[in-house]
Amino acid sequence: MDLLTVLTQCSVPTDITLLWSLALTFSHGHPYTVMTVDELAYGSAEVAVDAASASALDERPLTRVQAAAKLRSMVPPGGSPTTVRVLVGLVPVPSSWASLYQQREEDLLEPCTNVSIASAQLSEFEELCGRSHDARQCALERYAAALGAPLLAEVVRDTIEQQGLDASAEAMLASAVFAEQSANARPWGADRIFVPTSKTPHERRRPTKASESARGGHGP
Repeated sequence: MDLLTVLTQCSVPTDITLLWSLALTFSHGHPYTVMTVDELAYGSAEVAVDAASASALDERPLTRVQAAAKLRSMVPPGGSPTTVRVLVGLVPVPSSWASLYQQREEDLLEPCTNVSIASAQLSEFEELCGRSHDARQCALERYAAALGAPLLAEVVRDTIEQQGLDASAEAMLASAVFAEQSANARPWGADRIFVPTSKTPHERRRPTKASESARGGHGP
């Protein structure tokens, strides 16, 4: 399954182009990426996207088992998220966000879980930005700041512009046909990660954080 399909099938309603660019600049489409914020190499968008070379990918785990082992070594049991900033998965998601959605840190290595959580957070930031002059940039900056990597926002924005991702995403989404029957039959996806539901993709709501559930917040 290609990257854009994973993003569209597993995300809650949000800016798909932003998710796509975040995945390209962080993992180059590699779902088992695990690194600290300090390990992020900032550069031009051209370098960030086109430098998905063998040497760069060789430094990343090749299997989920290897990635999980690396994650456990970087974030030991009881490790403080305030001192250990580890980003995980296809789209950069801090390991500390897993517990907010009642997931284990290793679950962030599963592409659909990773994308669902990333898109839920991005959607929240989009709501906070509201109808601001540049809502996309506002949401992107909030997301990057939440990662502890504010400079990532500039690289992601440049990637969208230089790679023409807006036009590419629009064209691919326009040509995609997602059969309702097939979606209901599959055992994975944004509607099945947290709570199984028969809702259609247009009726889905963002996954509920554990903290919100404890306060009596609305569920999916």
